[in-house]
Amino acid sequence: MAGRRIAVWLAAVLVSGTALAETRGEVLRSLLAIERRALSAETRRLADLSRRLEAAASDLTAASRNLSEASGRSDAALADASDAVARSLAALESAAFDERLALDRIGHLRDRIGELERESAAARPGHEDSLSGEWRVRIDPGVQEGDLRLSLDGTLVGGSYVLQGGMSGSVRGTFVGDRLKFDRVDSRLGFIAVYYGRLMPDGVTLTGTWEGTELANAGPTSGTWSAVKKTETEEP
Repeated sequence: MAGRRIAVWLAAVLVSGTALAETRGEVLRSLLAIERRALSAETRRLADLSRRLEAAASDLTAASRNLSEASGRSDAALADASDAVARSLAALESAAFDERLALDRIGHLRDRIGELERESAAARPGHEDSLSGEWRVRIDPGVQEGDLRLSLDGTLVGGSYVLQGGMSGSVRGTFVGDRLKFDRVDSRLGFIAVYYGRLMPDGVTLTGTWEGTELANAGPTSGTWSAVKKTETEEP
């Protein structure tokens, strides 16, 4: 009888824990939606502020030209032109200040969204990390093959690679939903490419494209890539 009560209690705890995890996940998703809407609104506001800044700069240029032309006129005309320059300069400084504030808010919002995405991924019930592990990778054109090791922490991705021919280095990027993006940093050449990919529904296949940086100018500048996750017996 006591064993049955303990079993019931454990089941209740597990159910309660699952419910709390689901509730936390819902809260995080709601916060993410709010922050993303705020980021979208702030981005639109930044575009308006940029146009305001351009208009203020144009007005200051026109006012300065008028001041130069008024130098040979009456004192009253010169004073009016000088006042116009002062107003235009104040408007330009105000627009520049507001634009800097908007950029700061956008930066803070992006940081906050990143934190919430990591928390949401970690709090997802039944969340499984299908990305971390050893992958057999192929890069085209050129048919480069090798080994890719990935490690997922929230939405942040790190890892290393070794390709046939002796090329090796590290990778760093993000994984959100089923979308992967990482920078490839070669041990000799430095930052040489950006990789975009998708984890397929089977959970063991990655496919995508890559784009070379300006440093990678000795060969193809873009292409495709794919990877297949190694089984436990294949891993070193």
